[in-house]
Amino acid sequence: MMRRTYTLLLACGLGCVAATNAYAELPWIKGNAYEASSKQKLYTELHYRASPEATVSARVEYVDQSQELIVAKTLEYSDSLATPAIEQIDYRNATKIFTRNTNAGVEVGYQRQGEPLRSSEIQRSERLVIDAGFDAYVREHWEALQAGRTVRGEFLVPARLDTVNIGISKTDLDDCEPSIEEALCLTVRPAGFLRVLTWFVDPLILAYDEQTQRLIQYKGISNLLDDEGNTQDVLITYEYPQKIQ
Repeated sequence: MMRRTYTLLLACGLGCVAATNAYAELPWIKGNAYEASSKQKLYTELHYRASPEATVSARVEYVDQSQELIVAKTLEYSDSLATPAIEQIDYRNATKIFTRNTNAGVEVGYQRQGEPLRSSEIQRSERLVIDAGFDAYVREHWEALQAGRTVRGEFLVPARLDTVNIGISKTDLDDCEPSIEEALCLTVRPAGFLRVLTWFVDPLILAYDEQTQRLIQYKGISNLLDDEGNTQDVLITYEYPQKIQ
């Protein structure tokens, strides 16, 4: 199994340029992921900006309980905040994912260790959402969601080389974890019965700070598989520190 030890100055290894500003090497978001039922700590997400002025993450590193880097991802938003171009590698099984903006749409690629690369081109639409672009998509439709209206989207699932139609809607605060006392609580559900059978059954639950519009909690299926390659249900709590010791 290919592992790499995490350090704050680790190069991403995915073609990104190392930041020259030391500030950019400090994580601006930290996500602690726990197994949903047992609350056992699974991994940590460390999000980095390209500069102090940036409002989105340019790099995300996922580290396990031994502080070993298990997944690395870079994101580039020149086309749209909702549809970033991404490069991701899972060092546990050499699985690679990428999206690239083209004139006609978005090229998506997926490759597991020992298997040929699979790729396809996805048609671009105003509802297309890729990876962390979901966060920007929520803020873009913030007023509609606060008012209780359902927002539709087409969320890219790279392993399927396809999108899933989703509905995002406001729900009762009780649906979020009890630790959340005040937030905009949202559910994300796939649209259509066949979509439910092929992606996820239980809705995803997200909590956003009403004042800052920042994601503070996520409940549902993880975007990372476990060490055996199985899906896992997680609870992720997000912090926005100036510095992580």
